[in-house]
Amino acid sequence: MDDFGEKTENNIEQDVLDNINKEYQSFLGRKLSITRIIKDFNDKMSVELNSLTLPSLDTWLPSMLLPLHMKTLVNIATNKLESVYLNIIGIVRRKRN
Repeated sequence: MDDFGEKTENNIEQDVLDNINKEYQSFLGRKLSITRIIKDFNDKMSVELNSLTLPSLDTWLPSMLLPLHMKTLVNIATNKLESVYLNIIGIVRRKRN
């Protein structure tokens, strides 16, 4: 019904409707195909990106970081020992007084 209460009919010829349906089915098939291609490409690119390495840097870097880690560990241990030593001295002094 339109605004004035009159009935209107929109008839689509069967061959036009069939062509629209065929085009729509083709559209959906192409869309699905493109989506699959993009997903496959994305998966392959992710694998490739994750496999990138720098072997020379991977070999060299740990040798440089180990001394830094050792220095850090030594500093931590020294600070803890110093703290324990100062606590012991404080306890001994308090007991003497």
